Amino acid sequence: MRILIANLTRGGFSGGYIKYLRELVPRLARHPDVETFELVMPPGTHGRLGEIGAQAVEWPTGCSSVSRWLDARARALRADVVFVPTATLPTVATPVAVMVQNMEPLVRPIAGNAPIEAVRNIGRRLAAYRAVTRAKRVIAVSDYVRDFLVDTWNIPMERIGVVHHGVEAAPYSTVPHGLSAADAGQFIFTAGSIRPARGLEDVVGALERLGEAAPTVVIAGTIDARAENYARRLRESIERAGLMSRVRWVGHLDPAQMRWCFEHAAAFIMTSRVEACPNIVLEAMCYGAISVATRCRPMPEFYGKAAWYYEPGDSAALAKMLRELAVLPANDRVALQDTARRRAADFSWQATADYTVAELQRARLPRDG
Repeated sequence: MRILIANLTRGGFSGGYIKYLRELVPRLARHPDVETFELVMPPGTHGRLGEIGAQAVEWPTGCSSVSRWLDARARALRADVVFVPTATLPTVATPVAVMVQNMEPLVRPIAGNAPIEAVRNIGRRLAAYRAVTRAKRVIAVSDYVRDFLVDTWNIPMERIGVVHHGVEAAPYSTVPHGLSAADAGQFIFTAGSIRPARGLEDVVGALERLGEAAPTVVIAGTIDARAENYARRLRESIERAGLMSRVRWVGHLDPAQMRWCFEHAAAFIMTSRVEACPNIVLEAMCYGAISVATRCRPMPEFYGKAAWYYEPGDSAALAKMLRELAVLPANDRVALQDTARRRAADFSWQATADYTVAELQRARLPRDG
């Protein structure tokens, strides 16, 4: 099979998406059912993908019609399928498979977002709807995404395949700047891009309720563009509550630093309100972190029994769970950590590649000659 992977974005790639490409593309290159493939990127972006980016093809700067250029590229490659992982539909003659991996524009386009971001989310929602209604095949990254497409957008279930992302441990760990080995076991960890859908106000509310018993919370992640007001409100809430000494903002962490935090945190908190396939959840389980998470789908789909759950916005319930975790017997902690690692073993990048190839084969058309 011949595959053209088209990254139809304006150049913005989340850390999770970069990791997805870095893990998927080399496995596609080695897959026995893939004869050849080509990775297409926006101008000036291939450097962000390291070694695989060096092999990518960029469409020309100032290209008047990316779809027309992509159509010619697919014909030259004699591609069986054009795979677009970003829920955008190009106008090409080759069959197209799209992937839906961002649910915020679909289910929460406005809530808490700056006006310009809300407008952009609505545009992303419209683009995703056009893509999934017209593409030959749709890949959903979770049952939650598939159910939304079927129940809300009436996409026939037989046109959708579910392919979870995988997880793989970093080869080593490094203590992040701002922490030390003495902090091991003494902090609660949370990570991800800082934006309204992150739900970090739950953590602030829980700390307020815990008062003097509040643990140190380490918050990793960078502030999304146009989410500065949300981050400012969080900091102001923390300051008003007199909790500045209990919260450490450590910014972006590399994979080795993330591993250290997951392995040495007393617990990991997943407060997000909307996810498609939460890579951070898979990482938390991979490193044996004891997790407390919202019941928002798809968290239970991935965690299964490897997390304690609370209702989003219920900071009192979150505070109660943190109290219980603080006195949890060592044997019970070990059992929870083992459960998490076993659950993580159900998600591999090789399985992601294999299932992706199977879905792309369903989208292909027989080639003449």
